[in-house]
Amino acid sequence: MDRVPVRELRPGMVVKEDVVCPRTKTTLVKAGVTLNEAIIMSLVKRSILSIAISDRYTLMLNPIDSLRKKLLQMAEERMALYAPNDRGANLSDEVYDVSRRILPIMHQIFANEDLLSLLMELRVLDNDDFYNHIVNTGVLSLLIGGLMNFSDEDLYCLGMGAFLHDVGLREMPFLIGGGGQELSNYQKAQFAEHSRYGYYILKEMGMPEAVADIVLNHHERWDGSGYPHGKKGKDIPLGSRILAVVEEYDTMVNMEGKLPKEALERLMEGKNVYFDGKIVDVFWNNIAVYPLGSLVSLSTGETGVVINVRKNSGIKPIVKVYFNRVNRPMKQPKVIDLAENSDIFIKKIL
Repeated sequence: MDRVPVRELRPGMVVKEDVVCPRTKTTLVKAGVTLNEAIIMSLVKRSILSIAISDRYTLMLNPIDSLRKKLLQMAEERMALYAPNDRGANLSDEVYDVSRRILPIMHQIFANEDLLSLLMELRVLDNDDFYNHIVNTGVLSLLIGGLMNFSDEDLYCLGMGAFLHDVGLREMPFLIGGGGQELSNYQKAQFAEHSRYGYYILKEMGMPEAVADIVLNHHERWDGSGYPHGKKGKDIPLGSRILAVVEEYDTMVNMEGKLPKEALERLMEGKNVYFDGKIVDVFWNNIAVYPLGSLVSLSTGETGVVINVRKNSGIKPIVKVYFNRVNRPMKQPKVIDLAENSDIFIKKIL
């Protein structure tokens, strides 16, 4: 047995003896309990100095808890990219306000044990690109939903559906992490069923119908060309229409290697054809894919910093160039407004 100062306690440690309040003599924590952050904070607030731990060097960690922590870290990093913690770094003040609003909802989503259990199964099966895709689409969906004035309850369901949108692939692991290999006709047919599989998985687990419906319909398209039911227009749930837009964007940028500029232009081409035009406009007008302060490489070979994202659309910011095309510092930095120089574009964020 080892008595450990409360300030040295860590989540995962196991309590050896009941922890008793010295003033009231009531039991605060029973022996055998695995510590978490909330319990440790409670002990600190009650001025407990030390407690008995079974083995301070062995942690009884639940992999679900580790996954929750990892997901929150990833999601908060994506949020900082798409909605920086600076009003001036966003295309509108509204984006900043929405990001502050949805952070606690995101924490609520990742407190759902069923969601974490399903994502753990996908984590075991998949590659990092696929898993990053899940997180990216979840964060972007929540931002768009917030910008469209969803209630907190609707945002929760939208986020749950977005983070679980590919859960149906659990039934077809051969489609995950395939390294970009061409699918056979059989595999393509199987893939087309993953949204239906996802729906039934979520229903069996007792997930809300609204969440399951978002998953079922996220591959439907505005003109009726999608699957599994060929729904069109407003017959497609709004959450699924949002997910269709952000999933397409993230697939193009982070899985197919397209530039954000190309991906957004493709979405605009599909506006009111494959995608709800209102949602595409919300994305285009509010999400700064090249945030203020980003170090970027231009198509000219020059390197600079994004200094204004508000004057123009997200793909046409104003860039101050500091290094020339042979990577030498410029004696006099120059400012390029990409909206006024259509032949110059951002190749990548450095």
